[in-house]
Amino acid sequence: MRKLGILCILCLWNASAFALSVPKDCFSKGSSVCAVSKLVKLSGTKTVQTDLWGKLDSHIYVNTSDVGARYFNFDDWDTWSDSVKGLQFNKSFGLVSKKAIDKDAILHYSHITVKAPWPVNKVKVIEVERYKEVKSKDGALKTYNYEVDIKGHYKIPGEADYNGAVGIKLRKGTIKLYRDKSGALIIHQSNFVIPSMDKFMKKAVKHTNKNVLAVFKMIFH
Repeated sequence: MRKLGILCILCLWNASAFALSVPKDCFSKGSSVCAVSKLVKLSGTKTVQTDLWGKLDSHIYVNTSDVGARYFNFDDWDTWSDSVKGLQFNKSFGLVSKKAIDKDAILHYSHITVKAPWPVNKVKVIEVERYKEVKSKDGALKTYNYEVDIKGHYKIPGEADYNGAVGIKLRKGTIKLYRDKSGALIIHQSNFVIPSMDKFMKKAVKHTNKNVLAVFKMIFH
């Protein structure tokens, strides 16, 4: 009976460790992160989908709470972005809301300057992003869904009132945490975005890929 119990535990461990499919060459040559972007149709509309896989330093990020404490530290994102080329968080902080829709949610206000395809070059993005933890499946240890409130209204401390997103028509996705066979935590992010200037969608694929990678490196490297 004891052997059967141990075997069941190993089965559960393996289910968690192998549920995530990572591109074959993602972590080759010492790399700890990779991302793939492409154009897809979301409800009939061209959308940039980016999937990112990132392996975290197991000496720093021992458990999922370590990852959450770092990622959701929104107040420091503006400082962290100072060294990031092509992307600057001019303002970034967490929000408190009493709205019913925001119950059990983590809110993030950000005012960003992002490098964009020629002839635009730079785009201002202002957004209130809502994160909600959901039940994990497929062996994930932790799962968050997130979405920018495109048409919402919020009072922003020290800033103009938020009356809907600027610079994007849609941004939403999912962040999942897994543990690989070595014991390291792996982040898998699926991000979907439609920029306001959607006439340059093919060019937006490349720039979105760079931005998603830049944010991950900014936080975890």
